[in-house]
Amino acid sequence: MSPRGELRNVLVSWSVPPNHRTDWARVLFTVVDLTDYRRVKSELERAHEQLEQRVGERTAALSQVNTQLRHEIASRLKAESDLRAQEQAFRDLYENAPNVYWSTGADGLIKRVNRQVEGLLGYRPEEVVGKPLMAFVADTANGRDKARVVFERFRQGAATLGEEVEFCAKDGRIVWVNVNVVPVFDAFGAPVMTRSVITDISDRKRTEALLTRRLELERMVASVSKQCAEAQLDNLDAAMNEIVVDLCTLARFDAARIVRSDSQSCWATPNANAHGDLWDRRDHEACIRVPVRHAGTQLGELQLALSHANATETGDGDTAMLKLLADSIGATLFRIETERELIRARELAESGSQAKSDFLASMSHELRTPLNVILGYAQLLERDPRIESDTRGNLRTMRRSGEHLLTLIDDVLQLARVEAGRVDLQPRAVNLSTMLGELGEMFRIRAADARIRFALDLPASLPAKVLLDDRRLRQVLLNLLGNALKYSRVGTTVTLRLSSSVSAGTQTLCFEVIDQGVGISADEVDRIFEPFYQLERSDGVGLGLAISRKLVAAMGGSITVESQVGEGSTFRVAIEVPVVDAVAEETQASLVATGYEGARRRVLVVDDHSENRLVLRRLLESLGFEVDELDGGIAALDWIERRPAPDLVFIDLVMPDMDGFETVRRLRSRAAGSALKVVAVSASAFETERRQSIVSGCDDFLVKPLQVDQVIECLGRLLALRWTGTSATPLAEGVAGALPESLRSALRELVALGDVGGIRTLIDAQELASPGDAALQRLRAMLDRFDLRALAAEVAA
Repeated sequence: MSPRGELRNVLVSWSVPPNHRTDWARVLFTVVDLTDYRRVKSELERAHEQLEQRVGERTAALSQVNTQLRHEIASRLKAESDLRAQEQAFRDLYENAPNVYWSTGADGLIKRVNRQVEGLLGYRPEEVVGKPLMAFVADTANGRDKARVVFERFRQGAATLGEEVEFCAKDGRIVWVNVNVVPVFDAFGAPVMTRSVITDISDRKRTEALLTRRLELERMVASVSKQCAEAQLDNLDAAMNEIVVDLCTLARFDAARIVRSDSQSCWATPNANAHGDLWDRRDHEACIRVPVRHAGTQLGELQLALSHANATETGDGDTAMLKLLADSIGATLFRIETERELIRARELAESGSQAKSDFLASMSHELRTPLNVILGYAQLLERDPRIESDTRGNLRTMRRSGEHLLTLIDDVLQLARVEAGRVDLQPRAVNLSTMLGELGEMFRIRAADARIRFALDLPASLPAKVLLDDRRLRQVLLNLLGNALKYSRVGTTVTLRLSSSVSAGTQTLCFEVIDQGVGISADEVDRIFEPFYQLERSDGVGLGLAISRKLVAAMGGSITVESQVGEGSTFRVAIEVPVVDAVAEETQASLVATGYEGARRRVLVVDDHSENRLVLRRLLESLGFEVDELDGGIAALDWIERRPAPDLVFIDLVMPDMDGFETVRRLRSRAAGSALKVVAVSASAFETERRQSIVSGCDDFLVKPLQVDQVIECLGRLLALRWTGTSATPLAEGVAGALPESLRSALRELVALGDVGGIRTLIDAQELASPGDAALQRLRAMLDRFDLRALAAEVAA
């Protein structure tokens, strides 16, 4: 224990000095304070224990770490193994993928590419890596331009999906590819490389091109077919030039042309000459050649130039459409050529028809005038009591022969008008019962003279009015009845029968002329309607039935015949006519013009025949006009140039020195005659004369023999006259007014035709029905004087 009362540990040792071993009195004790030692030792022991504990803990931790490291190393080794396997798989996939994979750096150089690039572009991978991307892109708008856009998008860090770009293969082919580009970024977010997938879409683009081409060809065929249908003879060149231009526009051909086999024509696009080398080449890619045919005959060739830029594969469907197109052009060329031939034939026919019309018009003018004079004097001499009976019989024979000759001439002229299509129908509201009744009464007299009975068979009910040209219908029925009378035996019956039916406002009329005559053989039935064909024992020239059939056809009807030799014939005329409402017919007083109000007017009459000028002069002077006469066109032009212009000119169309057409044309070209009123007068009733006169400059057209009322109407209309005169009382108080309208109409037609025999027969029939009628007696006197002009004026409408 220390002086401070602390317990301390000491080590006591004792020893006996060597010299005093026997002397136990001298013992050496050594005391060592072990307290600090013990404390230090204890601390060391504790430190050792702590150290041992820490070492144990560290050892355990290291052991755990080592174990963990071993596990991690094993895992990493496995991961590296898996990564190597995956990388190999990816490399296999990369190298063996169906698409081209490649990477391009930010510098535009290709860093990596798989071996599929050789199949796509023909380059080995080592030929591509390290080269600029643009070296493999086509130098087109779909190549370089699009590639630049894709690369610029990558440099901005944006991806590109589904861009279609044209690449250029090693052999120069253009290859369409679908490009997908994803940028790869570095640690700083800057794009450093692309991951690109390139897919070959050439087949799809080729299919699309073929489909587009097919649609283009279909549109082209439709357009060209429409143009072909609209092409006409007068615009053929323009239509064909438009077609070849559309071939290039719609179907992207570089040039096109249509070459005729006869080398008469070649229609081509404006740039066709620039492709002259293509036309001479026979390879299909440079120039597509399609024969232009119609009905197996080659009319030419369709040639289409196609450069490499626009070249596409041509399938069977495309070839078929091009053939269809060529066939449309061929049909058009054939149609146009046919039209040209038809026009040429029509012009020849019209030339011949015009020559015939001119000849017939001339003959009408030259023959009718002297015949009328001959017949007139023959009748005057026949009625002269101083003439002996034998001579009177000879005169009667001469008159009848002249009348027959005039009838034949009229038939020839009528046929010429019908064949030339110059039948002028004038439909009007007609009472069938009245018309057929009057026709029957007239024909009954002729039949009685031949000792043949006549029967008129009408249905119980007929519409009050139908719309038809009664003048033409009467002409047809009279011809059929005349033939029936001609071939009937004495004591037999000729029947005119009418049957009708109504449907939807249309009346179907069937006229039957039935005789009990000699009949017609089967081999002649089909020929009797031919012009100039005559049966045995027939007079005339055989034109009546030919004219009748054409007149009925012009009215929209048909004429047929049934006949049996020895028993007779039945001619049927069937026509359809509209039914019209009955119109009340009122007879009104008319004004008989004897003059006009206002200043006296001056009229010039130009005609080479003095008789014609005299008739017109007397009429005009009776109306108060001052009249001048000239005998030719040249004299008229000179007279009008030197004197004050007349108010109106009547001019004959047929004159020896200068005809009326040329005179009027020259007159209109001069100041003195430009505003002059001119009326053409002609003995020809052809419609061509009327049209030609109007075209030449005439204001109106009148047909000889002139009718007074038509002359008065023409003067009043052209000169705006207000007529003065006396009122003509209707019916019994006036000559013309006392005649039924149907009789007046029939007389007007016969007068216009110059049918003296027909006029005489008609007047005879009326006198039997109305003996002593003053109107008929006056008409008889005019006919006996052969004054057809006066007769025409009396029966004027």
